[in-house]
Amino acid sequence: MTTSSPSNWMILLTYRIRDGADADGYDDWLRKIDNPFFNAIPGIKCYTNWKVHESARALPFTHFDFLEIDDVEQLESLWFNPELNTFRTEWVRLWGRGVPDPDNARCYVSESDANGAAPQPNLVLRSGTGKATSAGTIEWTARELLHKHYAAGPTDDWRTNDLSDARFANFGVTYTDVPRAAAEMDNDAALSATLIAAPDGFVKRAP
Repeated sequence: MTTSSPSNWMILLTYRIRDGADADGYDDWLRKIDNPFFNAIPGIKCYTNWKVHESARALPFTHFDFLEIDDVEQLESLWFNPELNTFRTEWVRLWGRGVPDPDNARCYVSESDANGAAPQPNLVLRSGTGKATSAGTIEWTARELLHKHYAAGPTDDWRTNDLSDARFANFGVTYTDVPRAAAEMDNDAALSATLIAAPDGFVKRAP
């Protein structure tokens, strides 16, 4: 399994919300309830919520979260934190699709050796291997997959380093000031996304 590292660690979570959730105030709920809650949990360094703007190909998800963690060695205690389990159960009740979602059953524990560029309110995410396409791109490498059935408790398969079928085994993130159209992307596995919620100070405003 993964060992400790001075590098940055992040969990990439992809998901779909139920039909009508946008009209029922999902974005506001993320800003007022979800994002402050997660960013107050010990062990979480920074948690942000994103919505897919455009994609060069069909996707099995509409949203994703970046959950940066302080220490990968504390992953188990964080992943099965009782408060988080209760909160996730409520999320499923309010916003979940009510059906199993095998395309989004696992998420990605990813590592980057870069400090990264200053975040902006939009981004382009390119999956696949290869060098960064620009100086501002942060390259991430998945080290493990985590199963999302949090409340079940640790089992032999709650985490795995078998990445043979992982959609985001490697990916790059480039922050942008405005949303990017699919026609502007230089990778057929790329998507653009817009920030919904983040902790104060995440986006550095121009003076």
